Amino acid sequence: MAKNKTGNWKSLFIGAIVFALLISGCGTKKPKTYQVGILYAVESQLTIFESFKTQMTELGYIEGENIVYDAQQGPDTDQLQRIAKEFVDKKVDLILAFPDGAAVAAKEATAGTDIPVIFASSFSELNDLVESVNAPGGNITGVRVPGPEMTLLLQELLLELQPDTQRIWAGYDPAYAPNQLALETWRPEAAALGVTVVEVPVKSTEDVLADLQTRGALDDIGIDAFLIMPDIVVRTPEAFAAIVAFGKEHKVPVVGGSTRMVPQGSILTVTTDQAEQGEFAAAMADQIFKGAKAGTIPVRTPDTLFVFNYKAAQEMGITVPDSLLRKADEVLR
Repeated sequence: MAKNKTGNWKSLFIGAIVFALLISGCGTKKPKTYQVGILYAVESQLTIFESFKTQMTELGYIEGENIVYDAQQGPDTDQLQRIAKEFVDKKVDLILAFPDGAAVAAKEATAGTDIPVIFASSFSELNDLVESVNAPGGNITGVRVPGPEMTLLLQELLLELQPDTQRIWAGYDPAYAPNQLALETWRPEAAALGVTVVEVPVKSTEDVLADLQTRGALDDIGIDAFLIMPDIVVRTPEAFAAIVAFGKEHKVPVVGGSTRMVPQGSILTVTTDQAEQGEFAAAMADQIFKGAKAGTIPVRTPDTLFVFNYKAAQEMGITVPDSLLRKADEVLR
């Protein structure tokens, strides 16, 4: 009998250990997989997302393991609002949105929720995106761009490249708020230099194509250069390609746009480094995932970048001043 009792106690002891191990195993938390919605308007800015992902990997967020991205493009306001609402319905852990239109859609869709929003390539001065640069407030923070200043610098560089420029084409969507701020700053500066801003309101790619077709049929096309505004419509691949083609045909230089648009035909641009924007946004996301509130993280402003397409200028027959080349951060030959 004693032997049986000993055997019973031994069985009970082993059973208790197994039960304890099972309980402890059940209590182990599975590592969280973060769901991140990427809301963007134009493909030319996808470098922001690519850089964001790369930096997130460096920070330990491995795609498919502990983070999942859902990147969707909204080419117009209605689509941006729809996608932003879908992200909210899916209860994503964070939304990265760029540029302004996407940022506004994300902020509006997440109102009343605890879903944080990080914007990029946006003008924080507009659309009530933030309360201030140092304390954005609410559920939002991000990376801003100095838009009006960059528009003036584009004009300055254009006039250094082609001093006889008197009429600059500026296509823009009147409903896109950043355009209004840029134009209000630009108009008086242009007038003081004897330059006319040829304002072309457009709401779609078709509007851009129609303007170019009408202009191309005239004896005087009415412009000496194109300046790409901080606008979604004129930066769509089809619209920008048409502008570049028209410029080549009529020997009218195109300036402005993202860094991706320079190899595609823009002679020069002044912009912020999209890769740097993505890196800044990733650092913010890491802070948020570690417990920081988005609205307490100061908005960041990257340095401006001057990229010059020397090859495109040569194809236009433009003599490039050495002084201009010395100013460039990057020259494409």
